[in-house]
Amino acid sequence: MRPSATRPATGRIAALQYLRAIAALMVVGYHASHYLAYFRKPAGPINLWESSLGMWGVALFFALSGYLMARLAPVTPSGRFLLHRVARIYPVYFIAIAVFFALSPLIVGHLFTPRFLPSTLVPIGPAGYTLGVEWTLLYELTFYVLIFLLMTAGWVRAIPGVAIGWIALVIGWRLAFGEEGGLEMPTIYQLPVSSANIAFACGMLVPAVTSRLRIGPVWMLVGLGVLLLDIAGTIPADRTIAGAMSALVIAAVIGTRTSGDGFISRVGLRLGDASYAIYLVHVPVLVAVFRWLPDAVPLAVAWCVAFVAAVLVGQFFGVIDLRMYQLLKRRIDALSEMRGLRLSWLYVGFFVIIAGWGAATSLIDRHQSHQAAAALEAIASNRMLTGPAAPEALNARLAAADRGFTTPRGVIDQVQRLPDNKIAAQGWAIDLASPDVRTWIAVYCDGRQVGWAERTRLRRAEAAQLATETGANARELAKLRFGFTLGTDASACPAGARLTVVAADARGRGFALPPATAP
Repeated sequence: MRPSATRPATGRIAALQYLRAIAALMVVGYHASHYLAYFRKPAGPINLWESSLGMWGVALFFALSGYLMARLAPVTPSGRFLLHRVARIYPVYFIAIAVFFALSPLIVGHLFTPRFLPSTLVPIGPAGYTLGVEWTLLYELTFYVLIFLLMTAGWVRAIPGVAIGWIALVIGWRLAFGEEGGLEMPTIYQLPVSSANIAFACGMLVPAVTSRLRIGPVWMLVGLGVLLLDIAGTIPADRTIAGAMSALVIAAVIGTRTSGDGFISRVGLRLGDASYAIYLVHVPVLVAVFRWLPDAVPLAVAWCVAFVAAVLVGQFFGVIDLRMYQLLKRRIDALSEMRGLRLSWLYVGFFVIIAGWGAATSLIDRHQSHQAAAALEAIASNRMLTGPAAPEALNARLAAADRGFTTPRGVIDQVQRLPDNKIAAQGWAIDLASPDVRTWIAVYCDGRQVGWAERTRLRRAEAAQLATETGANARELAKLRFGFTLGTDASACPAGARLTVVAADARGRGFALPPATAP
């Protein structure tokens, strides 16, 4: 998502701040429903906010970024442009993860140590992120680097053409190959063809379009109508549509004027100022509230309490964020253009090195994951995943063929159906004989694979228990990420179907966890 640049003046910039506030509230509302369902496990889905609103909120943030960067590029020195963006993204982010680290025993029940490479916010592929929302910042920073490169190459006037070409690339790629996997944790070579970029590209076109055409306020109603059709299920939720409609709304809004006076306007401006901070901290706040709020509190009340708490804490961080940025911006503006350019290129070099490392390791990961996928395919092909004793029989057969985990341990903590039409499986699996071998988890519905993911979660409590039971090194086990949280499309697995969760490692060995019944 795109943070605001400065406290706005009245007029069109104030209107954009209102859009930022709306986008932030959309995302918070979606996640409030998502995590309430996760913690309270209601009998049915929680539909206080439709899941598509989260997608629309992100699309609106991205379209705002595209519009504002296209406006800033012709009038801002290239060195200062990128340094402003870096100063806008990183400082409050580092403060947020530091606070989360300090409070993580209260928030998630154990000390959560942030990892360095994911915290760089450079696209490196699947990684363990701290705040649960970093994926949009990977897109933002890549987009900023792209605009910087266009500026330094003297191609600012080519921005509309680049935007059109980018839209054609994404749509053409989707038609030819479908949506590239890893939308929320892409590598640098996956990111450019993601449909999430349509919002950026359409936003980049807004200045050129509005300089030639007048987009009246009535077009805001068109964007709202498409959103309502999406919520009603009349049209499928789609990031391409959301991105194009978000840019249309922005084009309509900048043609209006607002005084910024009045209570509602002041609230909108403050929320717009704090939108980035709200976005950063809202997931940990929601998790903390739902974890500590008594179960006796009604669902709707719990949702409202968590929603308000996330916004208020975000407002507090927003004040810190804005003051820090204003201080850093003054210092950046005091730099000579040459020094600013050198520092910007230093960041670009850092970005390229980290992104290149991520791309290289991703290719290695793909080779290893193919081995795991082959093992999973072999496991599924024996038609033993449908019977009630499938895991026990399967593990016996794998052991006899020397294809099973040597010392297998694992548990399915829970399987539940979430309000965004997904099934989430959570648990852990490990081969104590080779605990550090990379391992993937797959979910089978009546013998058919419906989703898979790599283990990415630390499980310190289980590590301590395993060490007590087996004499393994507790400290080393506590450093290993052998837990998993896997989400898959619920429509691929009807209610009541038998689920089997299977782990397979890079050596092609497998282990079936105890069965679960689909919610």
